[in-house]
Amino acid sequence: MSRKKTKHRICCADFSLSAVEVAITDRRLFHYCLDVLRLRCHDRVTLFDGHGKEALAEIVSVAEREGHIVCKVLEVKSLPPEKGRVTMTVCQSILKGRKMDFALQKCTEIGVDFFFPMFSQRSVTQEKDGVHGGKLARWHTIIQEASRQSGRSFIPTLMMPATFTEIAQSSDQYDLALIPCLKVGARPLKSVVRGWKGKNILILVGPEGGFEDWEIDRARQNGCIPVSLGSMILRSETAAMAIMAMLRYELE
Repeated sequence: MSRKKTKHRICCADFSLSAVEVAITDRRLFHYCLDVLRLRCHDRVTLFDGHGKEALAEIVSVAEREGHIVCKVLEVKSLPPEKGRVTMTVCQSILKGRKMDFALQKCTEIGVDFFFPMFSQRSVTQEKDGVHGGKLARWHTIIQEASRQSGRSFIPTLMMPATFTEIAQSSDQYDLALIPCLKVGARPLKSVVRGWKGKNILILVGPEGGFEDWEIDRARQNGCIPVSLGSMILRSETAAMAIMAMLRYELE
């Protein structure tokens, strides 16, 4: 299918690509196809389900009044997970509005596999009830769109929000757990990961203002390694993107 791949990719995570035809009925996706991509009958698109399956499809009907598009599936291809690739889990302290959106988007583009919204001491909200279903749905949409734009066949998993303590206590489930910080004694990231061999990494990213000292100490007690990203002080949403890029460069 690679020789027939189209420039337009559409995420059909809620549909089965095993079917002969796929109906796109989601209003947001319908608008995107018609008004943004300006797709019409007989145009070809690449559908992907976010779990490694892609399909070459042709639009066979557009019902503007009803708000749906029907695509005929021409060819389906299942892509296996990339062998030897390190799985990365980012735990991002919850940020205000677009800053959280930015962190989700850029980490997805760079290659995060799992994303935990995290409640830390200085997070903008401290209660799980403060992250409602609508916000989670919007974050999931951002991840889907970033996956589409960056050509990913596997969509990162958005985990349910968790507290800093819950995540720190689970760090022993990972081959390597890192907590970027400005604390004296933090090791340069390069010195920690160069030559490292493992399958998965946990990354704890602090909020605006950084982690409290007790949080860094607790993370260290649970096996996390405090690391430095350099001499510059980065915004929280920038730090998530920066450490992902550094790790990809060092490990791939």
